[in-house]
Amino acid sequence: MRLLYQNYLSSCTTGRDWLHCRADTTEARKPELSRATSQGFDIELVWAVSDAVSIPVIASSGAGCSAHFTEVFQQTKAAAALAAGIFHRKEVQILDVKRELDRQGIAARLA
Repeated sequence: MRLLYQNYLSSCTTGRDWLHCRADTTEARKPELSRATSQGFDIELVWAVSDAVSIPVIASSGAGCSAHFTEVFQQTKAAAALAAGIFHRKEVQILDVKRELDRQGIAARLA
């Protein structure tokens, strides 16, 4: 798995533990954890990072269906989750993800 830790000022791509990347995050820098698989977010990694830092964590890439968004919010402390490819390829509609989150009791803007 490739781990991407990214903030506004720098980025680091590594196969090593995420802590080996730049760890001096601030409120202006948010960790973004990414793996492009369409098999779901890396729940274990997102949980570990979101549990270890005091700033919002964004789970990025990995989603292949609406249920993957529900999983990442129910099983981690991620503040946000994002995807692009599944929406660009029209595999999943954004509104369907929002509706699924809403059905599961996870706050989502439906408008």
